Amino acid sequence: MGGSLTQAIPDSGDELFPVVGALALDGAKAVGKTTTAEQRVVGPAKLDSKAVRAPVVADPESILRRARPQLIDEWQQVPEVWDVVQRAVDDDSSGGQFLLAGSASPQDGTIQHSGAGWIGRLRMRSMTIPERGLVEPTVGLSQLLRGRADIQGESPMALPDYVDEIVASGFPGMRGLSGRARRFQLDAYRRSDGLGVLPLALLGP
Repeated sequence: MGGSLTQAIPDSGDELFPVVGALALDGAKAVGKTTTAEQRVVGPAKLDSKAVRAPVVADPESILRRARPQLIDEWQQVPEVWDVVQRAVDDDSSGGQFLLAGSASPQDGTIQHSGAGWIGRLRMRSMTIPERGLVEPTVGLSQLLRGRADIQGESPMALPDYVDEIVASGFPGMRGLSGRARRFQLDAYRRSDGLGVLPLALLGP
């Protein structure tokens, strides 16, 4: 599943990871968390694979013997690794060690520590219009906050273009599909995530 840097990690993400020991990427399924994290690590530990998960279930500390920076993907499959990572960062606060990604929620009581102060959290969302490469933004939030923004610009997109992009969705792996295939995938997504209230009319022709 493709995804750009600015789409998958907020602008501050690549500034934070080198100085923060661990970052957890939160967000809905299919927004590109895994693909984006893989671009920033030596190798991933994909815990949705039984072959990878089994030894970690037996010994959660074994995750620390892997090369870093490390992605622990679908960490909720073995929630004990959250506390393992928290303790590891407590012992060594060097930046850029762990990225944790996943969409599921761990069972209650399986995590002892919130991670606050050791594991930072970044929210990932579906791709915005500029992140889809359709327009070049003329004003940035950071510029606005610094009081340096030259607030002007225009968009080449018209109302029908925006409607098309709403229908296409901001999910990297789905927006490139067309017609029936995209409708099928988005319909399957809303059903699997309990989004049954989403009108089918919004899923495209």
